Amino acid sequence: MTTKKLALRFRIASSLMLFCVAAGAAVSTASCTVAAPGDASDCAPGEAGCDSETQATDAFALEEELVCDNTSVCGDSTSGCVQCALGGNCSAALNACAVSDACIFYLDCTTVTCGLEPECVAECAETFPAGAALAHAVYSCLYCDECPNDCSGVGYACE
Repeated sequence: MTTKKLALRFRIASSLMLFCVAAGAAVSTASCTVAAPGDASDCAPGEAGCDSETQATDAFALEEELVCDNTSVCGDSTSGCVQCALGGNCSAALNACAVSDACIFYLDCTTVTCGLEPECVAECAETFPAGAALAHAVYSCLYCDECPNDCSGVGYACE
């Protein structure tokens, strides 16, 4: 595995965990189970100009109906419902973010530059709109679709 891929994995996991910390969720050691596909540089599923060989793909074999919610633990990338969802039904959204420079830049902007301060985060979304959309797809999958009960205290606004 290349150093670039390892660094990318760490940045995604760290950014998601910083989001959890800011939301008051318990966090343990940074770890990420995302496997970045081949040499894809910035392709999201279904993105124009990306073919099946470079498109972000699911790194996990999933059961049809993987259920992660109702464990009584929201968790993070290493435990609870979040870990289950990131390794299951939310893995495609996480992989799409992991291979997107725009998503990485957005996460760096919101967590490192802004410290999740709302006005600054809004500026990050304006600067990196594609990245914001990919990151929010991960958050929406986690907190709205897969872990709405276990992570109800996170405070993510589900639509």
